Amino acid sequence: MEAAETRAGEHQPLAAPHGTVSGNADVARRHELPAATHEDAATASARTAVSRRRLMSWLVVWDALVPAALLVLAGLLEGIVGPPLNGGAAVITDPLVILLAVISPTGLAIAGAYNHRRRRGNSRLLFALKLGVVGMAVSWTGLIASAVMGWPIDFAQMITLSLLLPAGWLLGRAACDRHPATGAERVLLVGSGTVAQRVLDLTVRHRERRLQVIGRIESDPVATSAEGGPPLLGDLDDLPRVLRDHGIQRVIVAFAPGRDSELLDLLRHCIGEGVQVDIVPRFYELIGPSPRANSVGGLALMEVPGRGLTPPQLAVKRGLDIAGALGMLLILSPLLVAAAAAIAISDGRPVFFRQTRVGQRGRTFEIFKFRTMTVGCDADGVARLAAMADRGEHRLNDDGPIATVVRDLKAQSEARVTRLGGLLRRTSIDELPQLLNVVRGDMSLVGPRPLRPFEVTELNEWQRARQELRPGLTGLWQVLGRSDVSWDERMQLDYTYVSHWSFLADLQILARTVPAVLKKDGAV
Repeated sequence: MEAAETRAGEHQPLAAPHGTVSGNADVARRHELPAATHEDAATASARTAVSRRRLMSWLVVWDALVPAALLVLAGLLEGIVGPPLNGGAAVITDPLVILLAVISPTGLAIAGAYNHRRRRGNSRLLFALKLGVVGMAVSWTGLIASAVMGWPIDFAQMITLSLLLPAGWLLGRAACDRHPATGAERVLLVGSGTVAQRVLDLTVRHRERRLQVIGRIESDPVATSAEGGPPLLGDLDDLPRVLRDHGIQRVIVAFAPGRDSELLDLLRHCIGEGVQVDIVPRFYELIGPSPRANSVGGLALMEVPGRGLTPPQLAVKRGLDIAGALGMLLILSPLLVAAAAAIAISDGRPVFFRQTRVGQRGRTFEIFKFRTMTVGCDADGVARLAAMADRGEHRLNDDGPIATVVRDLKAQSEARVTRLGGLLRRTSIDELPQLLNVVRGDMSLVGPRPLRPFEVTELNEWQRARQELRPGLTGLWQVLGRSDVSWDERMQLDYTYVSHWSFLADLQILARTVPAVLKKDGAV
């Protein structure tokens, strides 16, 4: 197959991502930097690679010493060892400590804790859980070895190791992340169009991944970049030169057109030069964030999972909802009472705002929120949207007529938000009464956000999959951008959540919700 298949609209020029600073206007065409700049970039990249290897070596030493330090600490607290300069030395030379110093870096290496790319690719919660599992395994390995070899066994020290080893290892990685050698990776995009644009937007939105797009290359020699977008550094034949001149550390292939055999040879060259190669898979919308692979005769096949939760999975999810909602209502009850009293005193009744939403499998319910606007200010807007829906003026994408009206109504309603309501919105306290919806079974703690009836009627067949689960108090797109996420991307994220649900994914989303609210990224 000489030419790769393309999708319609894949290869338009890239625009500057939302929230970025526009670059120089003269990068609209093929971008050629001065030779000194090229040399500086390549040299700096090489120095960074050497510094990163040295940093990883020190991190291995740190990981090996953490168990010894914790055993000394536990011994001092128990009074088992004497002053650190005397009894501490005896602990350091203990055969158990030597064993732990060997197996700790080994276990961490198996878990990928020394691969900064894998570590940044996972959520912080998932990475911390991995370190917790490794810490537990190391502690119990030391305990079993002590029993077999007849070494003195101290269960208090083993418990200390189990609890504090992950924290010690995380502390070392937090220190490493502040080192310049672990800064942003220099990224080259291969391709253009909607997929490359999405990759570019996501690197800006998720800065914790530390990816800096230096530029792009394209098979079309006359392709141009929009002002402020990533500069065009050349065509496919220029890839080896671009890698060398710009100190590229990672190449992301986003549906690049051209001869597959030619592109394959160039990517093999990247791998040979030690450059990380990432490929956006075709039909990534179906594969999801945690792809599973199998093979036939050595040919890799990406598995598209089936949709729908089994009865045990539904029971686990509902159990998490009930336990979590009741626990949060109990803990947050003083805050809820204070917010309700403040609204009643400052703005009068009603305290709650109610609106009809569509839940699981089309069942409607009333969603609860604290009232943040003047009474009845949304009545005209609701009637206007309902009339448009009756006339068939739907098109719920970001350029459709309803979306335009919604933006206009939203701008008008912001002027009617009360002073207290503004505070409740910025802190998302106005959403907390939805915990009552969770207890009643209308909603879930995590899931797609509940839509209004006129929105549900316009969902196409694959988008209706989001209605198979209870809508959520928080969800995937809320922690990945909130109101900064477009309608089409929101629907895709909802589909991904429903198709790839897991208990661990719900815990990750819940853990990331609080930081997303505190940062107010994309808050509405």
